[in-house]
Amino acid sequence: MNVLGLITSPTDPASRFRLLQFMTFLKKQEVLVETWYSSPTKDSSPADWTKKVEEWTSIDPWRTWNVIQNITRLPILLTQFDFDAIWQSRMLLPYLFKADKLIQKPVVFDIDDAIWINEGKTEVADALADSTKVFAGNEYLAEWCRQHNKNTLLIPTTVDIEKYFPLEKQDDFFSVGWIGTPSNFKYLELAAPAIRQLLSQMPGARIVIVSSEAPAFFSFDEKQFVFRKWEAEKENELINQFDVGIMPLPDDEWTRGKCGFKLLQYMACSKPVIASPVGMNEKLLSTGTGLAATNEADWLNALQVMYHDKALREECGTKGRQLVTQHYNASSWSSAIASELKSLIS
Repeated sequence: MNVLGLITSPTDPASRFRLLQFMTFLKKQEVLVETWYSSPTKDSSPADWTKKVEEWTSIDPWRTWNVIQNITRLPILLTQFDFDAIWQSRMLLPYLFKADKLIQKPVVFDIDDAIWINEGKTEVADALADSTKVFAGNEYLAEWCRQHNKNTLLIPTTVDIEKYFPLEKQDDFFSVGWIGTPSNFKYLELAAPAIRQLLSQMPGARIVIVSSEAPAFFSFDEKQFVFRKWEAEKENELINQFDVGIMPLPDDEWTRGKCGFKLLQYMACSKPVIASPVGMNEKLLSTGTGLAATNEADWLNALQVMYHDKALREECGTKGRQLVTQHYNASSWSSAIASELKSLIS
């Protein structure tokens, strides 16, 4: 079976862990996935030349850029006939031309966030309704999607445990770790006051931030405040510098749609976690993998408990690795995905 995988970009987290990481596993089950993404990518900003167009025509650069993005998507309409089905990660591009209506192959729509908040309820609902199947990353998302497509399946976000695994820690610091994109710094900032207080009390503690850039609300000194540049091939090594992984979140419609991937990464590396009990996080925490925190006092208390109790850290870390291995292992879930994809042409 040949499947066209439509992704945002090779580095986009949703594309990487909802689709790309399964390609090798699926190939062993005779499902060949070939990926495609538009250039310029969905999240890119207008090129400088669009400002010249605005001077000549008064057309907003973003509108010009959206037109270009849609034009670069049109080859899909011909390429689709080389494949048996299409596996689409989220909403790919603004729907100016409605070209997607011309896709004739079975489509699986993959959703791992409450994307209707940013992309529009009508637009997402239409995309779901036009799809043959929907893969939803958690029950909250699945419930919303089933309103628009009854053929919605719960396919959780998973981790490849051969790529994320525990390594022996190389230093004596107690390292509180966070990994994520700059767009999620606003969530990390929720725990910042408690982190600063912990570090002021415990000279042997530090915060390690892994991202493409450093957040402005911490003053990094490479001692207690440490920044590490994110690299895909070094993710496992970087996470293994942590003693505990954190995932602060507010409780709102968007965060309830999150699939807990940050926690799953930590757990796969046998790291205990501290997280806001929101959405999928609450389910993952309920298995004894770490501590919940809902306010500044909770965060400080949880950090202090983890700092002082090495036995608890080890117990939570072991449970986390077991949980991921048994229920959120990409290799195991690839069989279900292969079966669902093959059913599109059976």
